[in-house]
Amino acid sequence: MTIYNTGTVSVTNGNAVVTGSGTAWAVALISGGIFSSAGVSVPILSVGSDTSLTLAYAWPGTTASGAVYAIARENSEAADIVNLNDRLSQVLVKLSLVGITPDASGTLTERDALTLAVGDKGFLFLHAELGSDFEFYRWSGSAWIGPFATRGVAGVGDGGYGLPAGGTAAQFLRKSSGADGDSAWASALASEVSNDSSVSGSKVKDALDALSSSIATAAANVGRRGTVRAATTANIAIATALNSGDTIDGVVLATGDLVLVKSQTAPAENGIYGVGVTPARSSEYDTYNEHPGALIVVQEGTTLAESFWYCTSNVGGTLGTTAINFSQMTISLADDSVTNAKLANMANATIKGRSTAGTGDPEDLTAAQVRALIGGTSGSVFGLLNGNNTYSGTSAFTGGFSTSHSTPPNLVTTGVAGGAPAASGTTDANQFLTAGNGGVQWRFGFYFNGMMWSQPCLASDYASNFGTVFCPNGGNVGVGDFGSTGVVGTKFTVSGPFATLPPSIVTTSYTVAALDDSVICNGAGAITLTLPAAAAYPGRWLTVKTIVAQAVNSASSNVKPIGTNTAGTAILAATTGKWAILRSDGANWVIMAAN
Repeated sequence: MTIYNTGTVSVTNGNAVVTGSGTAWAVALISGGIFSSAGVSVPILSVGSDTSLTLAYAWPGTTASGAVYAIARENSEAADIVNLNDRLSQVLVKLSLVGITPDASGTLTERDALTLAVGDKGFLFLHAELGSDFEFYRWSGSAWIGPFATRGVAGVGDGGYGLPAGGTAAQFLRKSSGADGDSAWASALASEVSNDSSVSGSKVKDALDALSSSIATAAANVGRRGTVRAATTANIAIATALNSGDTIDGVVLATGDLVLVKSQTAPAENGIYGVGVTPARSSEYDTYNEHPGALIVVQEGTTLAESFWYCTSNVGGTLGTTAINFSQMTISLADDSVTNAKLANMANATIKGRSTAGTGDPEDLTAAQVRALIGGTSGSVFGLLNGNNTYSGTSAFTGGFSTSHSTPPNLVTTGVAGGAPAASGTTDANQFLTAGNGGVQWRFGFYFNGMMWSQPCLASDYASNFGTVFCPNGGNVGVGDFGSTGVVGTKFTVSGPFATLPPSIVTTSYTVAALDDSVICNGAGAITLTLPAAAAYPGRWLTVKTIVAQAVNSASSNVKPIGTNTAGTAILAATTGKWAILRSDGANWVIMAAN
């Protein structure tokens, strides 16, 4: 049974309110129990404050002031829970004084029910359970580490937490004998503390040694950081590859250099090694638990210079047996987060690209290198179109438009007299444009009345390939030599004969091709022609002829005879020499002429 009897009380017969003096009921977390005084016991209904509580019914005893009392808080298992809460409260208060705050507390079953991940590394859990001492567990990122005791293995005093009872302000804890847990409060003696840089008092020195040990223990759980000169990129023979003069990732090693060995076929061999006649693990990383969480910076190397690596293994392994793994730390940039100011400086009149063979860093390319990449040639200069869609360049280039004048050419030039194309062997003084692919070039110019002419550039071709004339005002086109007025009256004029593809001669059913304009049928029986869709070729002409006494029909009912407007399939009768000229009206093929 747990008894609380701090302070004194005043009770009044027939009144359920009890007034206390120095009782501190609220601070002591008194919330119920049995109140007793002068042999009378009444259950507690509620606690209002440190000095006031209310009984379950009016006090039946005699009125008294400054009387002693007792509160039986609970009994049996309930008393154990109350005691556990008291102890937990004391532990939490004392831990908070040194900056330690558990993230959760409870039973081990409640601890194991928590869902934690790698990002929760460092989570503190206080084990508080009936019949067990308080103890801490720390989450490593993948497993629980501990337990860590909340008090020394021995100790006396209030609650048994290693703090002796009594003591006054400004005193400190000191060993009073060589026995474990034997300590007492004491005041510092001037003879035991020196102003010198060394500690002369043996007892103060003991305290400092204990403090140093505590700091070292705490530091062991903090991620380690180190710097190495180079790092391996593949499995190596450690005994023979880490000697002075050996090369790792392009770095020539010297005795004493540190090397991150991270790519061993047997990962238990990984770690930080010192270069020497007999390579060995660095003294800072010669135990397994010094590796987990360590952050390593690589200074040099062809591929790994200025890279960061961290050990992803968990604590609790055995050096030389348990794998030690390292992963590279990378920085991810958000899309569109790099500005032009953050890019490398560029030389004037260059463009970013790459002309060197193979994959690699971007380069500042010159105009000549750009032309070579896009298929241009030396001396080529690309002009621009201005607001009037006229060329504003002044230098000739191959593979595109050029000019033989010092002034920029325009497709239409105001105030410049026109003229006919140049005669063979002469120089044309009129403005013109030249286009071609280097082997064949064509020249374009304008007459004074707005018509455009064209001709081959080479003077030797003038006689045989002279002139194509276009009249933009009337939409007229002339092919051949007409002068400046030869095609004004017609939409299309050819000076001389013109030719189309030869006829297709067929002996069986045939699908008329896109370029066919005449078909000759010479089959042993009737021939069926699959005509192009009339809708796809409005206005197209097609001539069909048979040179044998065999009928020619369409595969579809899409042919209108010469005398009616009703579409059918018949094209030619089975008579030698029959012919018909068909034209698409956009829906069917109409026979325009026939014999």
